[in-house]
Formats: sequence, C-alpha cells, structure tokens
Amino acid sequence: MDIQYREYKLNKTTEGIEVFFSSHPMKDWCFEKYFFLASYTNKLKNYNRIVHNYSTNVERIIKLEEIPEEVKQYCSFLLKEIPNKAKFKANASRPSKKRRLNINYGAQLLFGDGNTVTNPTINYNVEKKKEKDKKKQGEDKKKEEGNEEYVSFWKDWISFLENNQNFHPYSPENHNVIRCGKNVSPRPNLDENIYKDHLKNHEEKVYELPKVCIPYLDKIFSSESNSEHRKAIRNIPPCEGDDEFNYNFLESVFRAVYDFHTTTIDVKDGEATFNSLFIYPFLEAVTTWLKESADWCKAGFRHGEAILISMSKQLKTLPLYEEDNHSYLADGIIKLYGLKNIEILLLETSGCFGSTDKSKIAFDHHKGLFGTLAMLKSIADEFPMASVETFQKCKVFFAHGAGENIYLWSLRFEPKGPIFELWLEDTLFIKPDIDDKLDTLPRFLKFFWGMKCRLTESILDFVQLKKEHTEHLLKNRFNDVTPPDNLSTIVNPSILKLLEEDDKAGMHLLGPFYCGPSSP
Repeated sequence: MDIQYREYKLNKTTEGIEVFFSSHPMKDWCFEKYFFLASYTNKLKNYNRIVHNYSTNVERIIKLEEIPEEVKQYCSFLLKEIPNKAKFKANASRPSKKRRLNINYGAQLLFGDGNTVTNPTINYNVEKKKEKDKKKQGEDKKKEEGNEEYVSFWKDWISFLENNQNFHPYSPENHNVIRCGKNVSPRPNLDENIYKDHLKNHEEKVYELPKVCIPYLDKIFSSESNSEHRKAIRNIPPCEGDDEFNYNFLESVFRAVYDFHTTTIDVKDGEATFNSLFIYPFLEAVTTWLKESADWCKAGFRHGEAILISMSKQLKTLPLYEEDNHSYLADGIIKLYGLKNIEILLLETSGCFGSTDKSKIAFDHHKGLFGTLAMLKSIADEFPMASVETFQKCKVFFAHGAGENIYLWSLRFEPKGPIFELWLEDTLFIKPDIDDKLDTLPRFLKFFWGMKCRLTESILDFVQLKKEHTEHLLKNRFNDVTPPDNLSTIVNPSILKLLEEDDKAGMHLLGPFYCGPSSP
C-alpha cells in the first residue's frame, strides 16, 4: 500500500458503494474489518453473502474513473486476499497476545470460592508428589544435559511449524499442536525424522494392578460358565480403604464387560448403543473410583449432550462468536465439582460401533482436540499465578469412540514452544463376542485402570496448581498488580468451534492415521 493513500477515503456521496468505504480510511478496508462491522445477526452463517457484498463494493470502487490508480491496485490486491470460510474461522480463532478472562483473584482470596480443598490426606499426597517432582526435575535436567535430542526435537518442531504455512486451516499443526503417540502415523503433515526423535524421548508409564487383587482376577479369568463368571465377579474378598475402592472398580468393569457380552441388543444399533454398552458404564466406574478415593474432588460424569463449559467461557472472549450461543455439546464429560469445576475428560463418539464414516470420525477427533484446548486454557485462567513448571505436567483427556476402538488422548502444554502435545495414551480394541472373553477382559481392565491412574495424576497436579496460585495471592495480598506474564497470558491456544454441517467435508484427509493392527 502506498503510504500517501493510507488515509484515503471515498467521497460520502459515491453511489452504489457502502458507507464503510467512506467512513474508514483505505488502510482499514481489509475483509476482516468489513466482516466484523457487517450488519448481519449471524455473521458466520451469512459468510458467503458478506463476501459477495464486500467483493461487489470493491469491484465498483475499481471501476470508478476518479479513483487514483494506486487505490485501484490496492483494491485488486484486497480481492485476492479474501479467505475461504475455513481459513477465516481458523485465523479469527487464533490467540491474541494477551487474551485472558476478567477474574477478580483478590475477591477469591478474601471471600473464598466455595471450592477449598481441606482434606489433610491429599495435602500430604501433594507434598509427597512435590518432592517426587523435584527429584524428577533434577533427573530430567541431567537427562537433557546428557541427551541433546531431548532438547532439540522441540526446537526442531518450532522451526518446522514456522516454516510450513500451507497446513489445512483446521489441522492440529496449524494451531501449534503436535499429534503423536504409539501407532500414530506422522501423516499427513509432520516431519518423520523429528517425529521419531519425539517418540524416542517420550517416557511411557506402566500402571500395574495391586498384587492383592491377583487371586480375585484369577477366579474370574478361569471361570468356565456364565453362572460361575457372575459369581466370581461378585465374590470380592473382605477389604477396606484403598483396596475396597479398587475391588469396587474391578467389579464394575467386569460387570460391564459381562453385560455387553451377554446382551441381546444389536451392538451396531446406533451411537447410543455404542455409548451405553462400551463406554458409559466404564467411565462411570472410573468416576466412582475418583469420587470414592478422593471424595473432596467431587468427581462427576455427565453424559448425553453435555455442555463443555470451558469452551463456552473461551468463546465469549472472541469477537467471531459474539452472536453465537457459545455451546459445545460433548457426548460425555468428567468434571471435578470440588476443584473449581475443572473439566478433566471429554468424550466424543462417532456413530455406531463399527462405523467406517471416516469424515465423521476425523471431524469428531478435531472437534475433541479443540475442546481439550479450551479445557486446558480455562485451567490456566483459573490458576494464573501457578508456575509454568507445574502446569506443563498437567494433562486433560479426550476419549474417542470410533469404529471398533476407544482412543484415549491426552493434551498438555509444552513451554519450550510454546507448543501443545496431543498424545495417544492408549487404544482399546473392542471384541463384543463372548467367545473372545479371555482376550477382552484384560484389554478393558488395562485400558480403564490406566485411565483412572492417569486422571488421578492430573488431579494431583491440579491441586498443586491451586496451592501455588493461592500461596502467590497470600504473599501478594496487599499488591493489587497482576504480573503481565502469568499462566493466563502464557497459555494461549486457538479457540475454535467446529460445526459438523459446515466443517466435516474433507476432514478425513487430516487424520489421524494409525499404523497398528487394530487401525480403523
């Protein structure tokens, strides 16, 4: 744009051209500015109409004889720069440099928030975890010093993302998310060499069952008839404390597996059947274990078109969604009602069991990704004075029922980027036939035992976040200045609401792609 024409405006009496072009200087004639000032009540639904109106006006300006040639050239440039709807949505959902919610932390400190953690045993656990984390940080530092690859692959990812600008608007990479994990392919966008380094440096945890439970498990696995199997499931030995919670969990899992193995319902009869047979009972078991073992967190599972409050909060901060109803409907959410109402896991189920609708599966995967980004951002907003070191350990989870599988993904913040790591924690391949009982039982047990262990670790990290945040507020109770760099400003992902009717087409090309034996 020629500098001398930056403040150029059309004559107010120019016929057939909207007042926008006479009330704004030429430097503000870009489509984005025009879009947000358009007089439509639902701008995104009327996107094509707004594009048409804008293009018509700009073309008319180009045809005006009295307009300087430099202005006409700039108008031609503006027409070429009009983005398609997907690209516009993605760009408008990107983070601003300092986007944060307006929360009065001082008032929280003085008057409380109704979510105070008072259980003394969890404080003990957090202190133990803190000591363990400090020790691990020292080990990690030594690991980094002795292993250049551990440090460099994050730098390599940053460079890769900065030098590749042709990603699909909705792809994870376009929003600084690296999607990876065992049996996850780097296709379609990631560099294979950096990807291999990433996998090589990822610590894989094993969550073992307590040895005290082995005799109980042996009786269940060795039962021959359905009658014996039912009796073995009910035959829990006398126990108390943590052992009781663990046995209750195991019994719930085995009962749910028995129920779908003996059901007379067609297991492929719609999404509701997929959820009710293969997912909901097990997420209920996980939630009950969390609720019993740490009753202060008040874990609860909501299923069936549950509103993701984290997304609603974040959408309200964006001009793009000013006229939106700000609702994201998940198929299920595990929420901590006793810890600031944190949403820790969301569920998306893609059609019936065995569905091969790749576009639907890919759409729900990306919808879930952006849902978990909003969850992680809301946690950062809730505890902004906590440390980045603690926050980077915090994970939120996304369970995805698709095809004949349930995938468990975790999302965490990596400050070396900043980048977000979407990691496939585990995959459960479902065999609904009772003849496959001996194969199915250990699969379900491993998957959901690992899930509840991972969620427990995250909950303890959230408690540590709250502790650090509260300590900072106490230490600075007479200082009314909020530091400009805090979790709320540092953790700043894209907030994007995908709509199936608008965005599903072609998403099967974005992955994820799998390379394991149970791939869809």
